[in-house]
Amino acid sequence: MSKEIQKISCVNSAAFVMHFDVKTHLFDQDISLGSTGNYPVGQERTIDLSTVDGLESGMKVFVVVHAVLGKTIKYKETFTYKPNNMTQALRVHGTTLSYSVQEL
Repeated sequence: MSKEIQKISCVNSAAFVMHFDVKTHLFDQDISLGSTGNYPVGQERTIDLSTVDGLESGMKVFVVVHAVLGKTIKYKETFTYKPNNMTQALRVHGTTLSYSVQEL
């Protein structure tokens, strides 16, 4: 069973500028629910899923991290949206072509 969360936060501890998206999968398509925009190392951004129109409690969501001028990684776990004020914190570290995303 996936974790029930309302917010997703990602700390940039990597050697690059990055952004992350939260998506869901509907009708054989990945649909973006929000994106942070680019931010540098040493900063953190949060997406509050309760602000997304049409997102219903119980829907599955996942995180995709983008290294500017580097590769894109889909985080290995999915989460379940629930308006419970819980935040899932993630940390990104590495370099543009070799990095990882881990839970905090």
